[in-house]
Amino acid sequence: MKNLDSVFLDSLSNASLTIAWCWLITRLDGLMLGFTSLDLPIRIDDITYRPFTGFDPGAAQVSEGTDRTDSQTLVGILDESGISKEELKAGIYQQAEVRRFLVDYTNLPSSLNLNPPKHLELPRGFVAEVKSNNLGYELKVKDDLSKLDNNIGVKTSMICRDILGGDRCRKDLSNFTHNLTVTAIESNRIFTISGGKKVTYFDKGRLKFTSGANVGVYRDVAFHAQNKLILYDPLPFKLNVGDTFTGVAGCIGTELACITKFQNFANFDGEPDVPTTDLAVNTPSN
Repeated sequence: MKNLDSVFLDSLSNASLTIAWCWLITRLDGLMLGFTSLDLPIRIDDITYRPFTGFDPGAAQVSEGTDRTDSQTLVGILDESGISKEELKAGIYQQAEVRRFLVDYTNLPSSLNLNPPKHLELPRGFVAEVKSNNLGYELKVKDDLSKLDNNIGVKTSMICRDILGGDRCRKDLSNFTHNLTVTAIESNRIFTISGGKKVTYFDKGRLKFTSGANVGVYRDVAFHAQNKLILYDPLPFKLNVGDTFTGVAGCIGTELACITKFQNFANFDGEPDVPTTDLAVNTPSN
């Protein structure tokens, strides 16, 4: 049992509890905000813990052992005097430090540094997840140990991880974007096009229809062979011969495609030459 103030310890074991939750959030901009589940404000260490609208700290979930986790969710109603929608959008609560503790509101501590303490505190945590809608918010808090579960860096990949033409790829797609026309139709997923591009040119490419019933609709290309396109998903509306669209060449993400098709190897974001696990553990043969 943790060494606690004897009067506070008695209040914890009392059948008629006078216990309240307190949360102390230190935002990324340094501002400290106090919240309490009590319907009256509480003052500790010159910080006022206010009973903001809709404040509801959920049950703390704690498990022990080497895979110990600790999480708790704070749910509330958006309120300019507490947590506002604009602040949540700004991201200043993400990764904010959180202290969560129980107090006896009939025997409040003057400080969280008393010895023995007159409060019972959970492990310190941080805001790991933020959700909000027009009315309320939800802050999910995890303890610092859970940071060890986060991936640092990225996994190696034999193919490029980037999106063609994206911020990391940086390829100008002007010369890889074409105006095309539907010339024959098998279904709303399979059809023939004008243009005479090489086989596989539009594999994993993207189309945007510019006329017909599907105007404005985007679709991704699964296969391109002999001027025939096969889409991953069918078009939502009837396709007609003569419908037009813009087609962007596809990238299969290989080192060879980056060199020969796009001449963009300087921005290739993959590791095709990293030895596989099988090769790494392989033993020499006689």
